[in-house]
Amino acid sequence: MLLLQQLIGLLLINLAYGETPDSVSISTVNHTGPMIEGNQYELQCDVLNVAPVQNLTVKWYKGETLVNQTTFTDTIKTPVDKTATLMIRPDRSDDGVQYRCEAELNLGEEGPQPPPKVTSDPLSITVHYKPIINETKLPSTVSVFRKHPVVLVCKAEGNPEPTISWNLGTNNTVYSETLTITDSTPEDLSCIANNSVGTDTRHVKVSVKETPDSVSISTVNHIGPMIEGNQYELQCDVLNVAPVQNLTVKWYKGETLVDQTTFTDTIKTPVNETVTLMIRPDRSDDGVQYRCEAELNLGEEGPQPPPKVTSKPLSITVHYKPIIIETKLPSTVSVFRGYTVVIVCKAEGNPEPTISWNLGTNNTVYNETLTITDSTPEDLSCIANNSVGNTTRHVKVSVKETPDSVSISTVNPTGPMIEGNQYELQCDVLNVAPVQNLTVKWYKGETLVDQTTFTDTIKTPVDKTATLMIRPDRSDDGVQYRCEAELNLGAEGPQPPPKVISDPLSITVHYKPIINETKLPSTVSVFRGYTVVIVCKAEGNPEPTISWNLGTNNTVYSETLTITDSTPEDLSCIANNSVGTDIRHVKVSVKDGDCPVELNPQRVVVRYGGSVAVNCSTNVPHDGMGWEASEGLVPMSSSVNLITWRVSNLTEWDTEPFCFINPKGGKQCASYLPVTIYKTPDSVSISTVNPIGPMIEGNQYELQCDVLNVAPVQNLTVKWYKGETLVNQTTFTDTIKTPVDKTATLMIRPDRSDDGVQYRCEAELNLGAEGPQPSPKDTSDSLSITVHYKPQINLCEGWSPKNGTPLVSYPNLNYIKGNPRPNISWRRKSSLLSASVPLNTNDSGKYELTASNELGHFTCSINILVEYPPKLNCSERYEVKEQTDWQPPCLADGLPKPDIVLYKNGKNLKLPFYLKWNDSGLYHLNATNKHGSVISYFTLNILYAPMIHASQDKFSVEEDSSITLECNSTGNPEPDVWWSFNNKNISTGRRYIVRATSTSAGVYTCSAKSNVGHKDKNFVVEIKGKPPNYIPYVVVALLVVLIILLCLYLWKRKKTSGSYDIQPEYEMFLLSNGGTS
Repeated sequence: MLLLQQLIGLLLINLAYGETPDSVSISTVNHTGPMIEGNQYELQCDVLNVAPVQNLTVKWYKGETLVNQTTFTDTIKTPVDKTATLMIRPDRSDDGVQYRCEAELNLGEEGPQPPPKVTSDPLSITVHYKPIINETKLPSTVSVFRKHPVVLVCKAEGNPEPTISWNLGTNNTVYSETLTITDSTPEDLSCIANNSVGTDTRHVKVSVKETPDSVSISTVNHIGPMIEGNQYELQCDVLNVAPVQNLTVKWYKGETLVDQTTFTDTIKTPVNETVTLMIRPDRSDDGVQYRCEAELNLGEEGPQPPPKVTSKPLSITVHYKPIIIETKLPSTVSVFRGYTVVIVCKAEGNPEPTISWNLGTNNTVYNETLTITDSTPEDLSCIANNSVGNTTRHVKVSVKETPDSVSISTVNPTGPMIEGNQYELQCDVLNVAPVQNLTVKWYKGETLVDQTTFTDTIKTPVDKTATLMIRPDRSDDGVQYRCEAELNLGAEGPQPPPKVISDPLSITVHYKPIINETKLPSTVSVFRGYTVVIVCKAEGNPEPTISWNLGTNNTVYSETLTITDSTPEDLSCIANNSVGTDIRHVKVSVKDGDCPVELNPQRVVVRYGGSVAVNCSTNVPHDGMGWEASEGLVPMSSSVNLITWRVSNLTEWDTEPFCFINPKGGKQCASYLPVTIYKTPDSVSISTVNPIGPMIEGNQYELQCDVLNVAPVQNLTVKWYKGETLVNQTTFTDTIKTPVDKTATLMIRPDRSDDGVQYRCEAELNLGAEGPQPSPKDTSDSLSITVHYKPQINLCEGWSPKNGTPLVSYPNLNYIKGNPRPNISWRRKSSLLSASVPLNTNDSGKYELTASNELGHFTCSINILVEYPPKLNCSERYEVKEQTDWQPPCLADGLPKPDIVLYKNGKNLKLPFYLKWNDSGLYHLNATNKHGSVISYFTLNILYAPMIHASQDKFSVEEDSSITLECNSTGNPEPDVWWSFNNKNISTGRRYIVRATSTSAGVYTCSAKSNVGHKDKNFVVEIKGKPPNYIPYVVVALLVVLIILLCLYLWKRKKTSGSYDIQPEYEMFLLSNGGTS
């Protein structure tokens, strides 16, 4: 209740003392358009209808940074309009920055928290500033080596975009960002960057440098081969180089940099320098090439990359002692009895080592290979020796048993095989053991095609047969099959495993003929009055018979056939053997009035200045043939049937070469060669026609493509691309052969999807099948277009933000598209809102989002549901009766609706919770939703009816004694307890003491009562009679017995020889018989 009173009080204070502005706006004072860097400008913030003004603070933000704030001392309480100003002096870093002002009413601790704020729309400023040339990209001193040009780049940052030019001296200006300098460029250059704000100049000094005259490498005090492990010195001589302090000599072994040397000499004139390198070559260096490289590194201002001069390579020869290749010569060699094994001793050394075998005393064989048998000595040695040293490899010979024989044969059929049929081959292995280690391998030529293993466990020698199914084709004719029996006895057996190979089985494959179509075309041309010889070749086994069918009953048996203009139009060549037949049909074409020459190629396409070669051939007798041409004339010759027109540099645009022939007995004729000479464009460029700047969506614009100096134009196609998509193309019908300039245009009507798209045009010369493939293409630079279009909101859907989130965080703002970038505004119930003010829990509802720019606006409605973390309104203590299904009465608020969980001692309790009498204690309630959780602690006091606990309810006591009756009762709240006897209340409290008399026996009732319930407990008391008292009698009897005992004792003492006198002082004296002492 107290919290509710506080909230109402705050609301009343706000209503009484605070009025947020109707609007807050920002503008420039006495200025429009771009600002100039370094000038001072005034910004103005207008706050309309705000109160109280003495609590108003106007804050100025540059981007997200607070840069100033203004307070007011007016004491007026009614709403007023206020204006605050801010002086700024923008620089280039402020170009495009956004200023905004914010009106904040700080009404103290009693006011709303956080203080209410209203923010203006942002004001973007454009800053124009003079160019500054990037000095890191254009050093003040540039070194150029003779015959090595250097490209300089002058980049400048300015707004508007600056114009770049180079001043190379009087009346010598170059307009470009880049400038190529050589050793003849003037020593002093200037780069000038200029725009409407100002100019920046960068002076550059050109320094011409000298590279070495020569760089050479040699060995010091050594010629000839080097010995492995010895040290040698290499020397690099660099002649006439400057400046030497910038020189680095690099040593390369192959392509690997192994060392480098620099110099500290400060002399500036050219000098000679010598550098040495110590090497210790090994065998891997034999034949390696060393070289040295002189590099002049003149810093960032020098040429990039630094100039280098490299010596010729120095190849070294390394001599080294032999090493026998142990993988090729095992230390143990197995040989099967009756067979031989060839072992090879290979050694690597330089010079080439001599190989010898030591088979015992005075028995040496000089050879790399040695054939061993079962009679070869058991211990052998291979010795490799050269001028550097020698190496020995010891070999032990072990004699083994192999199969008696391995043979291969065909099963059933004999003779040639027919292509495509299936046949079976058989391999017989005789007397081999153990068969489980046997593998039979099948080879076709040198290719392994199959293998067979065996699972028999017999250890004694047996015969084994393996088979292989084959289906041969023509490529298998004459192929050799063989089988190989290999005994693989494991790592402990001989290596390589012993093998016995059958003799090869050569197979003959018969197959039907196939006529060679490349040698016999399907159409043959013959000039009227001339003959042509055609050839029919066929491949088949057995060798096929060739015949020509010229019609009914007209067959010619020959591979060749001479045709004339009277030969039938349809011919057939027939190839036949015992397997089958193949037929090739030929059509004869008779040509009239053509010259009996053939041009190859029949048409040529040549690049301007390129080379060309065309053959002119004939198959008729003639008195001479030749070429007539403006370039490459070939004189007439009668001794050839083929003559070539050849030009290495064709530059005659209208050339019309022709091949002529003087047939015997006929007239001279000629065949003209069509020649196309082409030239690719010097340049291809794209531009807009008339308007510049951004395009407006939906308007029509014209693009222009200029193709300069291209030929022949009738083969030109100008293709227009939008991105990577072909959108149009233009062809030309001009028949001019020489180069011309051509212009093509394209009409476009861009939309918003075209903003930033790149157009390009491509000039393609399609010169036909005889022309270059692919067709030559020249492409313009890309033309990026900017399209301005009115705003559109592509995704407008409801939003459930967390309280405290401003409207500017609406997640679908990136779906607002427009160019120029739209201004965003929010309204609710027709009131303009500040997008930066946090939303609170009372702000759920319908909003209007508007995006606007100079071309239009777009509005959409959005339902906003403001979500917030859970809240719990719990009391500190609850009292509940036992045996109740209890649900916490706390008010749980939150959006989304929170989940409620009850805990006691860390244990999750299921709701509703059934309460027992002993469930009192501290509980906590946890409310959770996606925005957070809250915990509330409270004490639960369980009320339950009284309970009486008694260990004994029956008592038996003697008369005149007392007994205490205990009534232990519990309950919540604490019950009232009283005692009753014979239906009369006799006492209150938990304890009652009973004095046992003859009237005390009976039933006592203990009663416990609270506002929750009542409980009675009965106690039964029994009174017993009083027992006799024998104690006095016993005491008297004991005294009598004591007196009797004393008398007896005294009587017995009188019987002794002396007498005694008992005195009161208890002194004892011995008395004599009748006298004194």
